[in-house]
This record gives sequence, structure tokens and C-alpha cells, in this order.
Amino acid sequence: MQEELIRTYKEIMESLAALPNEIYERQMKINAVQQQADSLQADMDNREAGYKLEWKELGSNDTIRKARLTEILDNDDIYQRTLRELQKVQRSLTTMQNDLDRRQKMFSAVCYQARLHSSLLTFLGNSMEGVKTNALGEVDFGMKTARAYQERNITSGPSSNGTPTAANLNDMADLLGF
Repeated sequence: MQEELIRTYKEIMESLAALPNEIYERQMKINAVQQQADSLQADMDNREAGYKLEWKELGSNDTIRKARLTEILDNDDIYQRTLRELQKVQRSLTTMQNDLDRRQKMFSAVCYQARLHSSLLTFLGNSMEGVKTNALGEVDFGMKTARAYQERNITSGPSSNGTPTAANLNDMADLLGF
């Protein structure tokens, strides 16, 4: 069991050391790809704006103008190439964002696992604190008898019913330095 606890601890520490760097690297890549997508979108918007300068010449009403603009953009090779590249970049961006989200969730899970492991180790350490063996080699769990508990309890005494007396309060004040 000790080897298992040590192995788990090492795995947790390795993950806690590696995951923040992985998250940072992926975020930087996402930022670069997002800038590329923004640049492509700006190029497309500029190309479309160039055609809209001649808006009046595209038709007599808005419906005809929009239909004519769509037809022109569908036949524009540069615009269509940029559009395909933008769609490819956006798909890549979505995949990268999903990977980043997965890494962040992994980090949260590892942090939770570390807290659980810490609690387990604390529990095991505390539970072993009072374990002793008696002269016969039997495990003594450190359970106190009522008499031993009463002797240890400062509010108890031969004539006390469990409530503090003035003498008990004076003793407590002396212990605490008041």
C-alpha cells in the first residue's frame, strides 16, 4: 500500500507540474490562430466592401442588390479561397479550444485528486497515531476508560457534576496565563 500511495503522489505531482505549461502553450497557439482568423475575416470584409462601393449599380432595390452581390462573391476566386481558408482555420480553432478545455478540466481533476490524496494521507496518519501494542502483543487502540477520561477532564473532580467550578475556572485561567 505504501508503494501505491507514493506512486499516486508522484503521478499527481508530475501532472501538477506539466499541465499548467501545456495549458499556457495551447492558449498561445489559440491566440495565434485567432489572429489569423481575424485577418482572413478582415480580408473578406474588405473585398466585400469594395463591391459595395458600387451598390447603386448592382440593382434597383435591396433584394436585387443583395442577390447580385452574393452572385459576384460566389464567382470571386480570391474571396472563395479566403472563405475556405477561414472555414478551415475556424475548424482548427474549435478543435484547439476543445483540447484546451479538456486540459483545464484535467487540471481541475488533478487538483481535486491531490486534495483527496492529501485527506487520505492525513486520515491514515491520524488513525495510526494512537495504535500501540500491549505486553501480550495485542493492538491497543488507545481507548480511554471513563475513569481515565474523567481524570483528564479539567471540569471534573470528585465533587463535580461536569460543570466548571470557580476553582476549575481559576485553574484554567492560570493555564492560559490570565
